[in-house]
Amino acid sequence: MKYHPFAYWLLAIVAGIWVSFEYFPKEEYIIYFIAFALLLLLVFRLAKLKSGFIFFSGFLLVMGLGSLRFHQENPDFKSEFDLSNQKSLYYIEAQDILKSSEKYNKYDVRIIASDHPNDTALINQNLLLYLKKQEIPIHARDQFWIYGKIGEIPAPKNPHAFDYRAYMKNKKIYLQIFSDSLAGLEHPNKNLLAHRLSVFKQNIKNELNAKGFSQTSKVFISSLALGDRSDVDKDFQEKLSSAGVMHLFAISGLHVGIIFGFIMILLYPLLYIRHGKVMRWAVALMLIWIFAWFVGFSPSVTRAAFMISIYYFTLTIQRNPNIYHTLALSALVLLFIQPNQLFEVGFQMSYSAVFFIAWLYQPVRQLFPHYRKPYKNYFFNLICLTTVAQIGVLPISVYYFNKFSGLFLLGNVVVLPFASIMVALSFVVVLTLAANVFPDFLVDLINYAFEKVYQYIDFLTSYESFIFRDITWNWLQVFLLISLIILVRPLFLQFKWRKLIPVFMILLAFQITRVYDDYIFNNKHEFIVFQQYKGSLIGIREGKKLDIFWQVEDSANVRNYIINPYLTHEKIKHLNIHDLMSSHKGDNYIKSKNLIKLNEQVYYISDNQLKEFPAVDAIILTKAPYYLPDSIPLKIKRIIADGSNYPSQIQYLKEKSDSLYSTNENGAYLEAIQ
Repeated sequence: MKYHPFAYWLLAIVAGIWVSFEYFPKEEYIIYFIAFALLLLLVFRLAKLKSGFIFFSGFLLVMGLGSLRFHQENPDFKSEFDLSNQKSLYYIEAQDILKSSEKYNKYDVRIIASDHPNDTALINQNLLLYLKKQEIPIHARDQFWIYGKIGEIPAPKNPHAFDYRAYMKNKKIYLQIFSDSLAGLEHPNKNLLAHRLSVFKQNIKNELNAKGFSQTSKVFISSLALGDRSDVDKDFQEKLSSAGVMHLFAISGLHVGIIFGFIMILLYPLLYIRHGKVMRWAVALMLIWIFAWFVGFSPSVTRAAFMISIYYFTLTIQRNPNIYHTLALSALVLLFIQPNQLFEVGFQMSYSAVFFIAWLYQPVRQLFPHYRKPYKNYFFNLICLTTVAQIGVLPISVYYFNKFSGLFLLGNVVVLPFASIMVALSFVVVLTLAANVFPDFLVDLINYAFEKVYQYIDFLTSYESFIFRDITWNWLQVFLLISLIILVRPLFLQFKWRKLIPVFMILLAFQITRVYDDYIFNNKHEFIVFQQYKGSLIGIREGKKLDIFWQVEDSANVRNYIINPYLTHEKIKHLNIHDLMSSHKGDNYIKSKNLIKLNEQVYYISDNQLKEFPAVDAIILTKAPYYLPDSIPLKIKRIIADGSNYPSQIQYLKEKSDSLYSTNENGAYLEAIQ
């Protein structure tokens, strides 16, 4: 703590934020805790106890402040609003334009007015608006009317599905609304900078279309110069990720570093005047913060700009900069301002990458030859930098995305040298288009350059065997791997056999956790009725084997978004897919068309020909007929209605039986098999 005070206080605020996130104590309890920590600090100070006691009470105080800040930024949201099933008219203001889906444009909007008298509590609430795609452009701070029904953003309905509700909660958006059209679009805030910036970006994108830029060029230019990734489709994003070069084509810390480097080069003449060095730093930092505003203060840009600012402020006051102090202080301030960032993947990965570059780069670089001429060292510098950064983010990346690209070195070593050129070229295109002086003959040249980069990335990702997918690590395993990477540094600096002891202990602990996981998953047996809109999807899991019985419309999406996440996180090795009404015999069950005998119980899969409920233990209701039987046998313990049923039929069964389970309302039905 003596040598890394900011890291100590950072640990304290992280602990406080985590406690509030995990347990969400009442605000008054947090206030009492802070008061207790203050009293403790005062008592220790007056008693002139050793500094350890004072720092301990200070730790508790900062921990309490972190917990309070998280509580303030995330008030306990309850459905105190009248979220009825009735549609209403809402007058709203667009706050931000989000990435669109296949059918809808998405916006962060704020409610200004409503035609429903009971909606007064909703005024000034932020919503996620799904608006059917249309030709009318909407910009930040535009206002318009929509018609729709407000509801809470739903929790994931299937095991291990992406939790979009938690993702939006991190952005303090809890409600959503779907609308087919808008009316009365107005621009009352057209003079605001946010609106002008939104219009400017859209005009540039229109110019890119008009000039004949290829789709690849438009995506790269919009991403690198405008900070707009709305046109990046899933296939394009997947290829960048698989090649390990996603960070090169997103607004990230690397991007900010490249731009800052260009600015410093352009401001080099300032060094020839008095106090030119400080002026150069000040102007460069001012311009980088203007760029941060230009891209909407995205978290990655703000983090990078803040880290650079702290670093050069340290130089300005003539103190020796310490990268670890800079990292810890910037994270401490950012988490105090916006504690939700702690749970963002970008925050965790960016700080991990920079930390491990500082921690491992020099020790690893010493393993390679050094030359007097700098250009001869460039290749080795690039390899070492890319490798340590990738190693640093590896545990976190695998935890969230369940894959690792073995192509990262080939991707970065070749593409990274061109990244600076591409960034500069993108800004030149944007500035010349804005000034209406762009020479049209350069379109083909720029298209050719960007297409060649994309073709190389496409070529790399064709080697699927180097992309390791479906890797699952839990948080304990991630912690062990990060600890292992940290312990590698002493081995590189001065190898001693005794330094291998903690390394082997961590490797042993990691392996024990993996063996334990395998034991749990090998002995896990489940019966699952997945939620699939307008489809039926039943799974019977026996250890690491999963049998799926389905009847769905879009099998590709079902596999990608429902089955594959379950396979990956549950470590399923064998998957068999059958038609819903087919017959099959498993190790512990028998399925014969409509009947499943499992766990000494009989399940009946209904269809649209159902005229009466059979006397079985449970009914799996699929595509129920419009008229359902009036009587339900007493033997039936459970009726499971999947996503293929109409809401009216679900409502009818609710009135008839207390044993109904609707996957559309409650999510996938899971039952452990003994």
